[in-house]
Amino acid sequence: MSKNTVKRGKLNKKEIIFLILILVLNLPLLITGLWFTDKSVTLKGDTTFVDDVIKVIDGYDSKGTFSTIYVIDFEHSTVLQNFLCSFSKTSEVSDLPDNYLHFSLDELSEMGKIQYNSALMTTIISSYELAKAENNSIKISYNFNSLVVSYYAEGSNFFIGDKILAINSIYGSNDYDDFKNAFNNRKIGDKLIVNRDGKNIELTLTNENIKSFAFYPYYDINYDEIYPKLEIGRSFTSGPSGGLMRSLSLYNSLTSFDYSRGLHISGTGTIDAFGNVGVIGGIKQKIYTAYDDGVNVFLCPSGNYEEALEAYNSLPSKKNMLLFKVDSLQDALEVLKNV
Repeated sequence: MSKNTVKRGKLNKKEIIFLILILVLNLPLLITGLWFTDKSVTLKGDTTFVDDVIKVIDGYDSKGTFSTIYVIDFEHSTVLQNFLCSFSKTSEVSDLPDNYLHFSLDELSEMGKIQYNSALMTTIISSYELAKAENNSIKISYNFNSLVVSYYAEGSNFFIGDKILAINSIYGSNDYDDFKNAFNNRKIGDKLIVNRDGKNIELTLTNENIKSFAFYPYYDINYDEIYPKLEIGRSFTSGPSGGLMRSLSLYNSLTSFDYSRGLHISGTGTIDAFGNVGVIGGIKQKIYTAYDDGVNVFLCPSGNYEEALEAYNSLPSKKNMLLFKVDSLQDALEVLKNV
């Protein structure tokens, strides 16, 4: 059986000119698309039902829904991304802070994972601890693990992911109160025990490194003893900003009163193990995202309120979504109880 073959000859003059034109016309686009800058682009994202990520098994039913909000961030955005986003009223192009320029994209990604993991732990602790006051059948057992480094200044001898276990031989897992007191009042010459890549090392605080790092707390939660049980799924987002909404959703499932009241509730804010709400980034884009997704009530940290209000006042119809500022999980519950 014979095979038909196609013989390719040399390109003719017109074909060569055509290919050159394509290359010349696309070269600026190619260059701007690959030329990274020291800027960051923030775009609208989407809302995600909390129950899709974490929920109480056999908890109380909710007539409404609780959603977290994520926005799309491009750190070290390209020239092309910056140009295209400059035409959008709902996106934002900003300079990366000078003290973040030394981080690689992998390190920035790792920061987000550390923040998310810590927020998930404090979400569970804050909601279960508050619900225990109403229902003594609720149980949770946990211990402090470490402070995980999520930022280091350029030239610091700390690294992303370092776990600070002890200061001056006081281990946080053994004596949290003394550890917390010593660490909050740390001084030059104090010695830290740091777990790095599975090995414990000693770092001495110096004038150069004593303020050169930031961190998030990690806890060991005993999931075998927690009651009611939790179902935790995989999340494709990062960062700590979903803490408040996840805590609200869990608390609502743990207690008999339905704070959702048939509403689509969303918002943003970090949460610590004591139920305090902290500020986040991308608040304007989260306001726009929530409005587009039909959110009825938006909760935001007090520290973000003025910026959130600016975006909120630009919405086509403010009556479709109410905006409230809160400082704690308890504040948020009071808002929802009376909205």
